[in-house]
Parts: sequence; C-alpha cells; structure tokens
Amino acid sequence: MSAAFSASRFWPLAREVFLVGLGQAGAVLASLVGLSWLSRFLSPSEYGCFVLATSVANLVGLVFFGPLAAAASRFLEPARERQQHVALLRTLAGLAGARVRRLVLPAAIAALLCALFLSSRAALYVIGSLAFALGYSLTVLLEAILNASRYRGHVAVHRTLQYTLNYGFGLLAAAWIAPTALSVLVGFVAGAGVTAISELRVVRRHLVAAGVHETDPDREETWRLQVVAYARPYERWGGLTWAQQVSDRWALAMLASPFDSGLYAMVYQLGYTPLGLLSVLVAATIEPVIFARAGDGAEPSRQARAHRLRLLSLAMFASVVAVVVVAAFAFHAPLFRVLVDPAYQSVSWLLPWMALAAGIFGIAQLQAITWLIRVEPTRLERPRIVTAVVGIVLIWSGAAFAGTHGVVAAQIAFSIIFFMWLWRLR
Repeated sequence: MSAAFSASRFWPLAREVFLVGLGQAGAVLASLVGLSWLSRFLSPSEYGCFVLATSVANLVGLVFFGPLAAAASRFLEPARERQQHVALLRTLAGLAGARVRRLVLPAAIAALLCALFLSSRAALYVIGSLAFALGYSLTVLLEAILNASRYRGHVAVHRTLQYTLNYGFGLLAAAWIAPTALSVLVGFVAGAGVTAISELRVVRRHLVAAGVHETDPDREETWRLQVVAYARPYERWGGLTWAQQVSDRWALAMLASPFDSGLYAMVYQLGYTPLGLLSVLVAATIEPVIFARAGDGAEPSRQARAHRLRLLSLAMFASVVAVVVVAAFAFHAPLFRVLVDPAYQSVSWLLPWMALAAGIFGIAQLQAITWLIRVEPTRLERPRIVTAVVGIVLIWSGAAFAGTHGVVAAQIAFSIIFFMWLWRLR
C-alpha cells in the first residue's frame, strides 16, 4: 500500500474531514432552524431588506478580507516551519486594520448622505451593514488562520457557534426591539462580534503566546510584501465573483417574474447547494494539508507530493459528483414529491442539471489549487475575471429569454467554461 493511503496518514486526515464536516453540518442546521423562525417574525419585504444588507457583507468579505484569508491559508504553514508565524499574524492584523480604516470613512459619508437625502433608517442600514460586514469578515480571517493551523475542532465549534449566535441574537432582537430587518441585523452584528472575540482568544492562546515577545520589523515587512502580492489578484476578481454569484436571483426577479425566481431558488437549494457545500468541505479540509506538503513552493519534490494529493482529492470528489448526478437523474421526481410543495414539481427535472453545474464548478476549484501550490494566484486572474463577466452575461441572457430554464443552462455553461479554462491553463 502506498504512503498516500497508509493508515498513519489516513486516519488523522479522516478525523479532520469529520470535524470540518461536523462544523458545516452544524452551521447548516443552525441556519435552517434560524431561517424557519426568522420567517415568523419578518415580512417578505423586511426579509428582502435583510438579505440585501447581508449581501454587502459578502462583497466586503470577497474584496477586502477574503484575499487576506487566502494568504493566511497559503503562508501560515510555511511560516510555522520557519518559526515566523507570529510575524505573519502581525502582518495580517496590520493589513486587516488598514482595510477597516479604508472602509469606515466612505461608510460614514454614505450614512450621512442617506440621512440627509433619504431617511435616518437608510443611514442605520448603511451603518449596520458595515458593522456586520466587518464582524463577519474578521471571523472569516480568523477561521482561515485556525483552519490553516489545522485546529479543526475549534473551526467546527466556531462555525456552528457563529450561525447559532447570529440567528439567536437576531431572533431575540426581532422579538424584543421590533420585527424588522434592522433589528435582526443588530443581532447578527452581535453574533459575529462574539464569535470573532472567541476565535481571537484561541488564536492568541495557541499561535501567538509562544512568540508574543518576538519583534522583527524586517521579517514582518518581508511577509507584508508577500501577502500583498498574493492577495492582489483576489482583490481584482472579488467584486466580479460576487456579482456573478448574486446575479441569478436578481436577473430572474427583474427580467422574468418572482414566481420564476422562487422556482429557481428551490432548484438551486436542492441541486446546487449540497455539492457546493461538499466542495467547500473538501477544499477546507485538504488545502492546509496540501500547502503543508508544498511548503513555500520552491522545492519541486514537495510540489510533486502536494500535486499528488490534490489529484487524489479531485478524483474522489469527481466520483462523488458522478454518483450524485446520476442519482438526481433517476430520483428527482420522487425527491421533489417528498421534500417540497407540489407547486414546484414542474422544475424537478432541472435538479440533476443544477447538481452537474455545482459539481463541475467544484472540480474547477480543486484544479485551481495547482496555481496556489506554486504561489502563482496571478495565473488565475484572467480566467476568474473573464469567466465571471461571461457568467453574468449568460445568466442575464438566460433569464431574459428562458426564465428559470435559461438561468440553469447559463450556470452549466459558466461552470464548463471555467473548468475547461483552468484545465488547459499551463
């Protein structure tokens, strides 16, 4: 039996997979329960305002803090090998603080303009959206640090904790203050803040304490240059990635009808989300192991070991995708009859196609790790940007000409284009 399959390596990795999966399952369960109760407090219009406000957090995360999280995932293990991880963490903290300062002034100006020309409520939405965006983004960065350090148990606990606290505080605020989106947003800010404080304490205790007195400005400057260079491509494609991800529901709502948007949302939830979450689970589990094998990416032998593990992960994920898609083709009708209202039965046949789109995109994401192993995220910049723009055009065109069916077809086309480009990239 090869070393890749030896028990000494398999069981620790299996334990990590279990813990990461446990965290994902806990987050999903907390979200489902919280969403169910939230629907009892908020009207559809208030819920729409809440979704719009939280989408700002996703945009801020992708453009401002997601790149730092990606850099933490890639560089923390090489930094620990050199006993320079405290310098790297200080660098990340300094860059995160700079991004916060860059956001506060524009947000204050936007809030003031809203208060002057719209309403005080609109100004409060701007403030609340930014506060949640910062709290949520900080938890993303801290979770990336813990995950890269392979503290999987802490990651699982805090991922579940965040969603539980977000919805728990949100529901309490809706019950005690007012059943409005703004009240729920206040609860989400509190939930993200408590989670971030808890994660920060874990990072300090396990990663910073041993080198708390270490000071080396030159070393920190070296890491700052590396992190900034690595993060820059993520910043460039972050906004377009966000636009592509949210364009499907907006396109259907504006160009087709709310009914089409509802049908699509159900197909997306049952067809795309499961494999989408699985691809996130695989990437979150395997990336720290791959990057630990690759080190700083300078040694060809370590790169080769990292690529073998990536290919094994890709093959296993592709096998699961094939099984799920075939099963969806065979059982989409009975699955819809059991899980959803008969009003949605007309689109059950789209379920396997939605799963196929999610599976191909997940495979492409695992293929993209090739360039992260080599510390060359710039090679991914053109595929990310161009395919995001193509995806947006396809989705809006599909919504205009064929409604729900057109958007599903656009998602498949986008995933195939993205995968083929990354596969052929050399």
